[in-house]
Amino acid sequence: MAQDGCALQCASAALRADRDFILQVLDVCFWAPFDDDAKVPDEIKQLPEVQARYEVLRADKPVVFAAVAQNGYALVYASAAIQADHDVVLAAVAQNGYALEYASAALKADHDVVLAAVAQDGYALESASAALQADRDVVLAAVAQNGYALQYASVALQTDPELIAAGGFVDY
Repeated sequence: MAQDGCALQCASAALRADRDFILQVLDVCFWAPFDDDAKVPDEIKQLPEVQARYEVLRADKPVVFAAVAQNGYALVYASAAIQADHDVVLAAVAQNGYALEYASAALKADHDVVLAAVAQDGYALESASAALQADRDVVLAAVAQNGYALQYASVALQTDPELIAAGGFVDY
């Protein structure tokens, strides 16, 4: 567990129900005990000392930055302030484009963040702001990564022949 706190789902049920063990896991992978796959009992997750430690860690930029660099999905467990942090969200979407879903509304409208997200996973276009779903450059990057991302583009761009071709479709 010291090497990969995110492997909590492989721990025995007894360990997942051990308060001290879960507190140690939080320091390695702050979000692991709260992931549904971990199967940590609610009574452990709701302990005041577990909650307090989690709240501190999910608001700690260096902790969350390290987590999202390894697994962009960890952004879902970050505090709202961290989900609005440009550097953290950029690191998250570079690792997992679909992490854009958990970014703040302002960052879902940030051209650089969305471009990085769709370059990693074209389907991230679904979580982009309407303005960026209508941005030809963003949509082109998304469909170049995954042609089916075209369904999340604005209606006007869904019939653009160049975008259809970039997505690998002959007849769309």
